[in-house]
Amino acid sequence: SEVRIISLFKVTTENNRLDGSDSDHVTDGQFTLDYPTHSTLRAYSQTASAMPNNKILVHLGGLFRIHKIKIWNLRHGGGTTSMIIGAHIYADEKLIGSVVEAKQTYDFTVADDDPTYASVVPINQSLN
Repeated sequence: SEVRIISLFKVTTENNRLDGSDSDHVTDGQFTLDYPTHSTLRAYSQTASAMPNNKILVHLGGLFRIHKIKIWNLRHGGGTTSMIIGAHIYADEKLIGSVVEAKQTYDFTVADDDPTYASVVPINQSLN
C-alpha cells in the first residue's frame, strides 16, 4: 500500500484569524525554528484572541484514509508554546487525539485496525 502526505498545500479555514495571518501557510510544508523577520512569511497562523473554540480546518480535497496527523507547535517561545494545550484533533467528526502538554511536535497515530477516512481535519482549541 502507498502512504502519501496529503495535507501539503491544502486550503484551510480559520474562524478567528488575526489580520495579516493566513492559515493556508500551516499546510505549506515549511517551518521556522525562530520568529521570522518577515511576519508575512511565517509558517503558522495566529488567532485574533485567545478564546475557546478557535478552529483551523484543513480541507483535504477528497476522502482519504488517515494514518497519522502531525502537528508542529510554535517554536519562538515567549509562553506561546502552551497555547495549544487543550486542542482536539479530528478526522471529520472523529476525535483522533488531544494536546495535553506543550511540546514541539505531536504525532496522533490511527491504529491500522481502525480505518479512519476524512475529507477535513479540524483542529479545535477547546480551552484558553
